[in-house]
Amino acid sequence: MFLHIHRRVRKQIAESKLPKLSLSNNKATSVRIWRRKFNAWCLLQKSWRDTSKNPTSPEHWTAEKAQHEIAAFYLALPDDILNIFDTTIHERMTDTEKKQPWIYQQRLEEHFVGQDDVMPQRIAFFNCTQITQGQV
Repeated sequence: MFLHIHRRVRKQIAESKLPKLSLSNNKATSVRIWRRKFNAWCLLQKSWRDTSKNPTSPEHWTAEKAQHEIAAFYLALPDDILNIFDTTIHERMTDTEKKQPWIYQQRLEEHFVGQDDVMPQRIAFFNCTQITQGQV
């Protein structure tokens, strides 16, 4: 009985929806969180990854299923982010890198590092008041 339920739950999880990237004001953090969800989803897909290997090493990916994962990566990106990826990131990747699914995720995250919204910090700065302490 337990084995039957276990199989059914695994099947439902594997058939779950692909996590879509949604950017917030902190773009780098949004991509980092999405990468964790995307990688977890990919692990649930049958034979896409070698679960006997370290999940942070490139050996974790199965070469025969690389195109499946790259296709899923593209499907998970909203149109505007996909356009950014195609026009600024993908064109700078080497032919070897284009065959390695982990590079796609890595390059996307690197692209958004440092592009966080600084408006909340600016508003806090401009709204602060200085106490006068006397003569200058």
